[in-house]
Amino acid sequence: MEFEIACTCGQNMLVEEAHVGQEVECPGCRQLLTVPGAPRSGDPVPVVRPGPPPPPPPVSARPAPAGPVPPMTPVPIGYGGQYVGPRRTHGKAIAALVLGIAGIVFSGCFPLGIIALILGAQAKRDIREQPELYDGSGLATAGQVCAVISLFICCLFFCVFTISAAFGGHGR
Repeated sequence: MEFEIACTCGQNMLVEEAHVGQEVECPGCRQLLTVPGAPRSGDPVPVVRPGPPPPPPPVSARPAPAGPVPPMTPVPIGYGGQYVGPRRTHGKAIAALVLGIAGIVFSGCFPLGIIALILGAQAKRDIREQPELYDGSGLATAGQVCAVISLFICCLFFCVFTISAAFGGHGR
């Protein structure tokens, strides 16, 4: 015969009378509960308090971590005991990409393309000289490509404007 018990977490569950005195796991809080005796009909649902948590397994019984454990401290680089963390994306590479895209969007703004070319070249030089510190060579290259496209569009607009002005674009 089954009867209902409740955990202090609010989870109700049905248990069989054969489990009286045994420990069952609460599906709500995963605590072990000792099943009390079956209540008489008309009695409220008994609330069962979880017992103390089981002690942790001994260190020798714990499974070993899978694979190599990553080092907790950064690796020393070069001479002089410098410690360097993970590589970071070079700020000039990001700026080159942003300015290159802005140069395409605002095609009439000639200086954006020039600045993007310069920043991209500086970022690629720094990344090449210090590869353990910086990342982002692809961003710098993409910024330079966008800068060349924006300069091409700007020159194209200049040529069209000059030709239209030379051949009487006065509206006559």
